[in-house]
Amino acid sequence: ENPAEILFSDGAGAALLQASDEPGFLASKVSGTGKYYDYWGIYVGGAMAPCNSNVSRVPELREVAEPREQYLRLLKPYPPVNYWYWPELVRDVVSKIGKRVEDIDLVIFTQVRLRTIMKVMSELKLPPEKTHWVMHKYGYTGSACIFQALHDAVEEGKLKRGSLLVMVSSGVGLQMASVAFRW
Repeated sequence: ENPAEILFSDGAGAALLQASDEPGFLASKVSGTGKYYDYWGIYVGGAMAPCNSNVSRVPELREVAEPREQYLRLLKPYPPVNYWYWPELVRDVVSKIGKRVEDIDLVIFTQVRLRTIMKVMSELKLPPEKTHWVMHKYGYTGSACIFQALHDAVEEGKLKRGSLLVMVSSGVGLQMASVAFRW
């Protein structure tokens, strides 16, 4: 239940798209507010106060380094924004292509919490079989997690030619995006 526990993993991911006579990319929605920028973060770093062992050796920076500000700090309780906004992102992107939520074959979310994903799937009235998760394998890997989940879903045969795929991502400051693809 400690929100910081989900943050200590790393990864990389990408998807290669190629030109086709058939539609692949269908629609997207990107939005953000930035209103949660000061809820949690690492509040030291950059050229002035790099996050390494040399910070405490520089007299002007010792004051900053010693309170352990080079570590993640959770300053305010983070509201359940994924639960608030993910359903809207899914509905908006499928409506842009003239489809309904129930037409989705697979939806992949930022791999932050399985409980949140399941709550959103319930809100969307989609069965758990129409999503995929990998946080139990890799932890939360930031922006890489969606691509890791996509790769894993493909490996498990969850996407077939013609499947409607929706991917939804969000980040802490508050930025969000959804995209719809025809597989």
